[in-house]
Amino acid sequence: MQCNKPQSTGLCERLYNITASSEEADWSRAEGETNRDRDFLRDDGAVTGRGNALWFSTVTAKDSGKYTCHTGGMVIHFYVEVLERASLGCRDTEENRVTLVLGKGGRIPCPGIKCQTQRSEVTWYKDARPVCEIQEKRTISVVDRYTLLLGTVYVSDATLYFCDYTYEDNGIPWTVRRSVNVSVIPADTTDPPQITYPHGNKEGVELGEPHNLSCQVQFGFQRTFDPVVQWWISSHSNHEGMMKLMEMEAQQVRERSIEEFEFTVTRTAQIPEVTQLHLDSTFTCLAQNSVGNSSVTIRLIRKSAVSRVLVIVCPVVSLLFVAGLGITVHVYWLEISILYRIYLPYKQTPTDDKEYDAFVSYVPSSSSEEAGGRGRGVREEPLEVLLPRVLEGQWGYRLFLLERDLLPGGGEF
Repeated sequence: MQCNKPQSTGLCERLYNITASSEEADWSRAEGETNRDRDFLRDDGAVTGRGNALWFSTVTAKDSGKYTCHTGGMVIHFYVEVLERASLGCRDTEENRVTLVLGKGGRIPCPGIKCQTQRSEVTWYKDARPVCEIQEKRTISVVDRYTLLLGTVYVSDATLYFCDYTYEDNGIPWTVRRSVNVSVIPADTTDPPQITYPHGNKEGVELGEPHNLSCQVQFGFQRTFDPVVQWWISSHSNHEGMMKLMEMEAQQVRERSIEEFEFTVTRTAQIPEVTQLHLDSTFTCLAQNSVGNSSVTIRLIRKSAVSRVLVIVCPVVSLLFVAGLGITVHVYWLEISILYRIYLPYKQTPTDDKEYDAFVSYVPSSSSEEAGGRGRGVREEPLEVLLPRVLEGQWGYRLFLLERDLLPGGGEF
């Protein structure tokens, strides 16, 4: 109920101004109670202030009376009369709840309007918005003077609608407002259920241990949803393979969003202790809806002892391998470093907080040996040239040569 003059309400004016502050509309009843009185704005939320309007979420007979609002220097009076449906003297059976199917067209009738023979055109609102605002963006119209027709139903159409019309009683104009709660559902599925688990036809078990058989089934949407998921056991020793219903836990149903159109149902059967009889039997999960059914059959196989041994041995072998690899690297680190420097091009010696890798000193050969060597026609390079060229140039070591790098007095180059 908006704090505004009824005659100022145009075709495309909102039901109420939600952006307005509740302080701009000061409401009172005939008894003089103000909107700050908790007896008026009830604690249960049935009567609340929203924008410049009063909002009745649940209308009862005690809400009838005279309401007055003060806003912008104006005083506006409202006479509210709440009537029981049985007292209307009208046999109109239209309900204020409508269910529409997603993606199809839908009709929303204004309930109770047939009770009035002399009435105005119906004005429709979707929440607080007039329908005329929505008509600019989608196909929506009023047909038969009082029915709202939606060309295509969307998920966002699931909300509260209002229809207003006026009539005169003894010369007094009355405005009738009815609400319609609209829900949106998908179209009923045309497919049978689909079993998504178990995937294969075998499950490994251990004799003497409990085991759970789980069946997960995907059902399409149905307005009357009554899924059936059952586990059956068939044994050759049981009357020539006659199937028997197993003991099962209650079905677990998980509903997805309305856009996905499906439910997932899980049913579990319990085997307290696996015996040889279970290994000789077959187990069937049967899923059924009103369209059809589907099934999957599995057998239980005994887990081999080799698999249990592998579970224990593999981690131990992996640990021993890693430990052995670490010891080998630690023992042969020097050889590994040399091989690395031989087979990979040397670019730059990595820094390891050491200025030199080795300190080298040598004793020069005698002059006679040099002379003898030259006499035999063999030319030997000096050691101070050969060592830096091989160790530093080829392998990348940093050498400290006493004869090259040590200055007189203990200084270094």
